[in-house]
Order: sequence, then C-alpha cells, then structure tokens
Amino acid sequence: MTLISLVSVILIARPLSDRVYAADFADQLPRIAPTAPAETIRQFKVADGFKIQLVASEPLVNSPVAIEWDADGDLFVCEMRGYSEDRDEAISRITKLVDDDHDGVFDRHTIFADQLLWPTALFPYDGGLFVADAPNIYYFKDIDHDGVADDREVVFTGFSTSNVQGLLNSFRWGLDNRIHLACGTTGGTVRRANEDESKAVEVRGHDLAFDPRTREYELTSGGAQHGMCFDDWGRKFVSSNSDHLQQVMYEDRYIARNPLLIAPSARQSIAADGPQAEVFRISPVEPWRIVRTRLRVAGLVSGPIEGGGRAAGYF
Repeated sequence: MTLISLVSVILIARPLSDRVYAADFADQLPRIAPTAPAETIRQFKVADGFKIQLVASEPLVNSPVAIEWDADGDLFVCEMRGYSEDRDEAISRITKLVDDDHDGVFDRHTIFADQLLWPTALFPYDGGLFVADAPNIYYFKDIDHDGVADDREVVFTGFSTSNVQGLLNSFRWGLDNRIHLACGTTGGTVRRANEDESKAVEVRGHDLAFDPRTREYELTSGGAQHGMCFDDWGRKFVSSNSDHLQQVMYEDRYIARNPLLIAPSARQSIAADGPQAEVFRISPVEPWRIVRTRLRVAGLVSGPIEGGGRAAGYF
C-alpha cells in the first residue's frame, strides 16, 4: 500500500475534525520575497481625493497595530510583536517616533515601554500614555524626557486574554471629556487596580469609559469586536469581523433606570451591503491560501470555506 493510499484510509476512518493531512506541498508553496517600502506604496490603489505617503518603516517600527500622536507631534506605536503565539515572551512594546526635520517623515525612535504582552491601544494624556495591554490598562510617563517611560502604573486590571482577536482596543476621546474604549469580545471582570476584587464588574457585551483624572469609570453600550470611533456629533460606531459597520443607538444608562424594560440591542448593523460583506482583494492570492482552500473544498482538512470556495476569502 502506498503512503497516499494509507493516508486516504486514515481520513475515511476518522472524523473530519480529527483528520491530519500528511502530503507535502512544498513545490506548490514558493517563498514570496518582501517588497521594499517604497515599492509597496506604489502597489496601493487609493480612492480619488486621497493620498498615501510612507512616514515610517522597518527598522524604525515593527508589527504596528495602533498609533497615536501626542501634543508635540511625536508618534507612539503599539508594536504587537508577540502576535499570536508568543504572548508570554513579553516581546511587544511601545515605540516613540520623532520627526527631527519636520518634513513629515520620522527620523528616529526610542523604545518608550517594553516587556508588554499583547498591546492593542494607546492614548496620550497629561504628558504620559495610557496603554491597553490585557489584562491591564497602564499609564506610562517619561519623567526625564529621554523618550523612555520611567513610571509604569497599572490603572485597571481584569480584561480577558482568551482570544487575541477580541481584546480591548480603540481608545477614543469623548465629548464628555472621558476616554472611551472598546472592551472587545473577550470581556473580563474589570476593576481599578487599587480596588478590592469584590468591586470588579463584568464588561462582556459592553464598552467602558473613564475619567483620566479621577479614574472613575462606567460601562457603556457597545461590545463589538475591534474598532470604535465617534463622529463630530458624538455618535458612536463600532466594528466586528463579520459585521463591519455598526452604530450604537443609545447608551445603557438611559434604560438602566427601568429594570423592567426589554430593549432592543443598542448595537445595530448599518452597512449598506450588510454584515459579512464580500471582500475583493487586488493583490495576488498567496499560494498557501490556494492550497488550503483546495483541501477544505475537497473535505481533506477542516475549516471554513468562504466565497463559495474562492481562495481569496476572509481567512
């Protein structure tokens, strides 16, 4: 019996979820060389009226997932270097980028804070920086102005880390002079770091807002996966992987006054093309996606099949 035949027999005898496909696809998986930053920029297609410009690239910055400017025009970057298997190595960090000659391109960087797990959001405030790094929210401050944080304070703790794709995220300044954040889909039992555990509140299905001066906090409507912002009128919009544009129609505090009221969900999908909208990429499909989709369609390995078997699906 050949190896291929043996593998086929094993696949038939075991449930799909337990199957292990042992074929070697090395000849179908060529290495794709990286492109230089300047060349990468030329491959983007942007809508009319928009312009894309390269302001920082490796080695100044690596694995960026969130950025914020401070009052001096310096850029702080969340570098989630531990995504997704190396969280416990604490190799992620916050980098500070500085544009010395004020030409719009950053010239140098310092490691503002390191030994982080999965940092996902940051917000400059009062000369310091709030950083979301589940299970904690930190406040870092550079006392001697050398570009490196000297103080590291845990402000809140208890956010869940069960899914790297659903962590707390998106610090935003609200019209109420509070910092708002999306709690993601992992939830958590959250409290101020200086409070007893009995004071913790469950944040799953909600977002959170806090006063950066007093550290008082409140649950708010939301609870989407990743991405949150306000428009100029204070209307709140959130996003999830499979429902890309949602609006928060009311705040929880308004209905909390009537515990007998059964209200519809505050979060409503508003995208014209509906949730789980098709995604049509313009770049070539990676060989590994082609092989994986073919195996899934054939039933040889488990996994979702998107777009009717189109290799350039969502995952």
